[in-house]
Amino acid sequence: MKSLLGKLDARVAVELHGFKPGRTLLYFQSSALSQDRQLYEQGNISVKKIVDELLILADKALRYGPWSVMDKPDHSIAASGDKHDYFHLSPYYWPPSKEAAKNPTSVWKRRDGKRYPGTNMHEPGSNNFDRTRLSDMQYNTTILSLAYFMTGKEEYAQVAARNIRTWFLAPESRMNPHMNYAQVVNGKNSNLGQSFGIIETKDFYFFLDAVHLIEEGNVFLNKTESSNLRSWFREYLNWLETSTLGKQEYTTNNNHGLFYDIQATSIASFTNDTAKMIRYIESSTSRMSSQIANNGAMIEELRRPTCEHYQMFTLQGWSTLARIARSVNRDLWLRNNRLLCNATRFTIPFLKKRNICKSKVNQSDVNVERWLPLLLDAEYQCPELRKQNIWPEWFPTLDQVQPPLIAYDMPIMFNTHDGVAPFWNLGLDRANYTLSSFTKTVPHKEK
Repeated sequence: MKSLLGKLDARVAVELHGFKPGRTLLYFQSSALSQDRQLYEQGNISVKKIVDELLILADKALRYGPWSVMDKPDHSIAASGDKHDYFHLSPYYWPPSKEAAKNPTSVWKRRDGKRYPGTNMHEPGSNNFDRTRLSDMQYNTTILSLAYFMTGKEEYAQVAARNIRTWFLAPESRMNPHMNYAQVVNGKNSNLGQSFGIIETKDFYFFLDAVHLIEEGNVFLNKTESSNLRSWFREYLNWLETSTLGKQEYTTNNNHGLFYDIQATSIASFTNDTAKMIRYIESSTSRMSSQIANNGAMIEELRRPTCEHYQMFTLQGWSTLARIARSVNRDLWLRNNRLLCNATRFTIPFLKKRNICKSKVNQSDVNVERWLPLLLDAEYQCPELRKQNIWPEWFPTLDQVQPPLIAYDMPIMFNTHDGVAPFWNLGLDRANYTLSSFTKTVPHKEK
């Protein structure tokens, strides 16, 4: 019965809502992205500004890559001994002593909120592991694909296709389709990874949109390559669903379980399994009610030392999944008595004058602009939150300055740890999002 209902759901998505299995963009809305391109060609000032920034980065991206799991040094590979296996240490585990750091059997200890050197992307030592390489490949490829879509310049698509072939397809450089050695805790579980490591592939959702943008016409990726790429992701999704680590991650009741749903949903769509895609979206409704209290608090995220980051990160994850779900006419903002709007009210300090969440870790360096994409959702999705007229003193950089009101004028990218896609403000299904309902001029403070 479930199989039959899934097929019916998939048929409705295709026949009534125009969903194209394996081809529809999920995050960057196709019609809105085309409208952005048209506005750019017409010289629209706001769109031209953001696309000009895109092209500057795309021209730089032409000079980098390709990337491969084979690029890590020989002294830093997984316990399997296979360099094709993705490898990364768990960021919050440390050796008990300097001597123990060199011993593969020593058991490392957890220090939540404090990252081990090299596990933060792009910092010294990060080249010993694969996470920075994976992130760079995905970001650069996405920027190149968007630039190709906006301009038609083939060099962008050619380099993007080269990146894809190198990471996923070429026998000498491809990554094995699993995450068995992600976030390894030295000295535990035979130096296998943890389920938490699966979050390091959380950005597949926007990367797969980038693949779609250069697949049209099978010019840059031929039919065989596109088929083999889907085989890779089909095998990876099977690993997610059947491995011990994947099963553990799916049942995690915090941001990890949510980001599992995001990547599983995106991969199911990419591999032409619309019924499975919809099933993950529907099951996320239950996850939502278990993660978010009726008052909107995300209890598990509030327990983290860097709780401000994790509240933003997790709410952004729900925003991303809701944006994806719209492609098959599912509106997560309406589910569970509008629970996501409750989370928005509780979490975003703009909407509720609150103090920084309690923590022993200094959180004064929070990037307050990080809230802007979420405020746009609140503006459009949660009409009951409009006209709050609050600029609390919690935001020292915004209490005297009017923030940008239009999505095009907001930052194009944030820290890769923040969970926001690059150029998130292109391809919005409501490109004229504004923050006019939330703004209020705050009197300049006496000095």
